[in-house]
Amino acid sequence: MRKEIIVLILLFILGGFLRFYNLNWDKGHLLHPDEQNLSIPVAKINHTFDLNPHDFTYGSFLIYFQQAFSQIFFFFSKDPSWLYNLGKINLIGRGISAFFSTFTILLFYIFVKKIFPSEIALLSTFFVTFCVFLVQIAHFATTESTLIFWLILIYLLSLKMLKRVNFEDILAGAFLLGLSTGTKISGLSFSIPLIFSIFLSKNLSFFKKIYFTLSLFFFA
Repeated sequence: MRKEIIVLILLFILGGFLRFYNLNWDKGHLLHPDEQNLSIPVAKINHTFDLNPHDFTYGSFLIYFQQAFSQIFFFFSKDPSWLYNLGKINLIGRGISAFFSTFTILLFYIFVKKIFPSEIALLSTFFVTFCVFLVQIAHFATTESTLIFWLILIYLLSLKMLKRVNFEDILAGAFLLGLSTGTKISGLSFSIPLIFSIFLSKNLSFFKKIYFTLSLFFFA
C-alpha cells in the first residue's frame, strides 16, 4: 500500500510538471484561436464591470473563473495588465486547464481502483499521466481539461449511485452537471451515466427513479 501511494504521488508530480511546463509557449501571442473565446470576454468583464460576457461560444463558468483569478493576480501584484492584457489572461486560463488536468490523474486512479485491482489502476494512471493528448490540451485555455475533470467526478458518483441512491447524491449530481454544462453545453451529455445509475439502482421504485431523474435536471 505504501509503495502504491509513493508511485501515485510520483505520477501526480510528474504529470503536474508536464502540464504546467512552458504554459507561455506562444509568448503571449494567442496563437491558439479557440482561446480567444474565453480571454476576450474576461477582459471585457474586467474593463466594463458588465457581468454579461456577451459571448456564449462556450459556457460561462470558465469565463467567470478566469476573471476571478485575474482580479486576484491584480490584487496581489498591483499590475492592472492582469485585468485587460489578453496574453496574461490567457496564461491564467492555461494554468486553470493544467490544474484540472493534473488532478484528473488522481481522480482517474480512484475511479479505476473502484473497478479493478490496484495494479491495473496504477498502470492506467501511468498512461493517463503521460498521455500526449492530455498534456497537450492542458497547455490550452480551452474547456477540454475541465470537462474531463467533471466527467470523471460524475463517473465516480455514478458508481456510488449504482449501489444506493439518495437525494444527496441527486443534488451532488445536479451540481456537477451544472458545472459541466456551464463549462460547455456538450457537458449536458454527462447526465447519461447519472440517469443510467438511477434506473439501474435496486433501492428505488420506478416512480422514485422518474422523480430523481427530473430532480437531477431541475437542480442542475
